[in-house]
Amino acid sequence: MSLEFYPQLRAFFRHADNRRMKRLTVMKAAQTAATTAMMVTLLHRIAENPVAAMWITANAEKAKEYVNRRLFPALMDCAAVNALAPADWTWRLVQFATMDLMIRGAVSKQEMTSDPVGLMICDERREWQIPVELVRQRMKTFGNAQEISIGTAGLVDDSLHADWRSGSQGFIQFTCPKCAHSQPFRFGKKKTALFPEARDIGGVVWPDDERTRNADGSWKLEATVNPDGTRLDDGVRNLAEYQCEKCGDKLPQSARLPLLKTAQDVHRNPKQMEQFPSLHWNFMTMPGAAMDFGAGAVTFLTAMAALKASGNQEPLRYFVTDDCGEPWEMLAAKVEASDIMARMGNYCVGERFPASAGETFTLMTVDRQKGHLVYVIRQWLKGGASRLLEFGKLPDDFEALRKFQTERGIRSVTGDDGGYDEADTGNVFKWRMACVKYNWNSFKGDKAENYAEDKVRTYWRRSPFNTGVGAHVLHNAYLWSKVHYLSKLYNVFLKGEGPTWTIPRDVQAEYLHQLQAYEFRPATQTGDKGEWIKNGADHAASCELMQIVMADSSGIIQSFGAAQ
Repeated sequence: MSLEFYPQLRAFFRHADNRRMKRLTVMKAAQTAATTAMMVTLLHRIAENPVAAMWITANAEKAKEYVNRRLFPALMDCAAVNALAPADWTWRLVQFATMDLMIRGAVSKQEMTSDPVGLMICDERREWQIPVELVRQRMKTFGNAQEISIGTAGLVDDSLHADWRSGSQGFIQFTCPKCAHSQPFRFGKKKTALFPEARDIGGVVWPDDERTRNADGSWKLEATVNPDGTRLDDGVRNLAEYQCEKCGDKLPQSARLPLLKTAQDVHRNPKQMEQFPSLHWNFMTMPGAAMDFGAGAVTFLTAMAALKASGNQEPLRYFVTDDCGEPWEMLAAKVEASDIMARMGNYCVGERFPASAGETFTLMTVDRQKGHLVYVIRQWLKGGASRLLEFGKLPDDFEALRKFQTERGIRSVTGDDGGYDEADTGNVFKWRMACVKYNWNSFKGDKAENYAEDKVRTYWRRSPFNTGVGAHVLHNAYLWSKVHYLSKLYNVFLKGEGPTWTIPRDVQAEYLHQLQAYEFRPATQTGDKGEWIKNGADHAASCELMQIVMADSSGIIQSFGAAQ
C-alpha cells in the first residue's frame, strides 16, 4: 500500500515508530484506514520489536470478528510474522515465539486486571464500556510501555477527547497553492470544539444558483442525467470546492490529490509531540471519490434537511463525529420565555390549521398529577409541522377525560405511565386499565440513551405487558429516551431548527413558565456527559415531550400515519 496520498498514515507511522513515544492518541473520522494502520504497526512490533501486547476493542464479539476477518489473514500473509506464529492459537491469545498477543473486549473489568503488557492498542475507544484508566494499570510493569489509542470522535470532553487535548493536538494541514498559507482540512466556518474561532471564509463551498437548486428551492445534490445517459455540469456533489481560509482561492476536486501528497501534520502543542503525540483527521484526508469535497457537502446538506424536516439530529451528529472526526458538543441550554415566544404564530388558542394546509392529526398528551390532569392538545401536519391548540387542566377522572376526548374529536390520547407517584401501584394500575379500555397510549420516560432494535438505533420502544386481569394486554405502552427527546425539544424545536413548531399568540403564562423547567448542564469532569436538570413544575414540558415521541412513533413527523 502506497502512502503517497495518505498524509494521516504517514504521520501516524512516524509517531508510532518513535521509541520515546508513551501514548499516541488519534481522534478521527470513521473509515479512514486507522485500524489498518494499527494492524501494520502491530505486525512490525511482532517482527522487529516484540513485547507482550494487548489489542482491545469495543466488545468480545467485535474482537473475535476482527481476529478472524483481519488479523489472522494478515499474520498469514506477513512472512516475517508467520514464521514466529504458533501452530495453534485462539482468538483471545496468540503465543508467538517472541511475545504474547492478547485480544480483549472493553467490557469486563475482570479481564483488565492481570497480565502486564508493554504495548496496549486501544481500538474503537468511543464504544468502550470501561474506563481506559483501568486498562493503563497493566502497563506499569514496563518502564518503556506504549499505548496507541484510536477512535472515531464521540462527545466533547469524553476520555478520548481529553487524551487528544492533553497531547500535541496535531492536524493534517495542506499549503494553499496560491498564497502558500498552511491550514488544516476543515469543513465549515463556524466555531467547533476543535476550532474555537469562527472564520469568514474557508472550507468546503458550493454555488447557490440554478445549478445547485431544484425548481422547488431544495438543493440539487446530484448532477442532472440526460435521457442519453450523459450528465450536466451541475449538482452540489459535482460543483463543491475547497476555499482557502486566507486568500479565498477555490480549489476544485481535481486539486485534492496534489494537496494530500504534500500535506503534513502540524501540532498546536509541539512540546508534547515526542512522548504524547495526538492526531486528528477527517474524511478529506482520504483520496477516494467517496470522501471528496462534494461527498462531504452532500452528506452535510442531507443531514441539515433531516434536521429541518423532522427535527432528527442524528444525521448531523454523525456527520460531525464520523465524517468530520470532531466531538459532538451539547451546549448549555436554558430556554427563556423570549425563546419560546419566538415560536409564536399568528393565531389564537384553539384556532386550527386552515383546510388548505392538508391532512392533520390531533394529539392530546396528559401529565397526571394528584387531583388533576395537565393536558396539551397539538395539531400536526403531514411532515412534522405543528401548532399548539390548547393547554389546560382537567379533573383526575378518566371518564371525564374520555368525554373530553370525544367532544373535542381527538383521535389519540397519551399519558405518562407512572403519573405523580410511580410507587403507587394502584395509581399506575388504574391508568393502565383505562388505556386498555379506551385504547390510550401509556408512555414512560427512560434513562436509556437509545434502544437497539434489530441493529437499528431507535429512541422509543414498544413495551407491552399483561395487566394481570384476564386476557387484558396493554399493547400501546412505550418507553422513550428522555435525554434524546429533551434535546430534541429544547435544542431543535424550540430553537427553530426543525419543522415549524408554533404556539398561539395568547398562550397562557403558566404554559411558558412550565416549558422553561429544564436546562442542560454540561459536564464538569472529564468523562461525564452532562445532564438535564429540572427546576420547578414541568407539566407543559412533559406534555410537549410526549407529543414529539408520539409524533415520532406514529410516523407523523417523517411519513405521517395513524398511531400504531
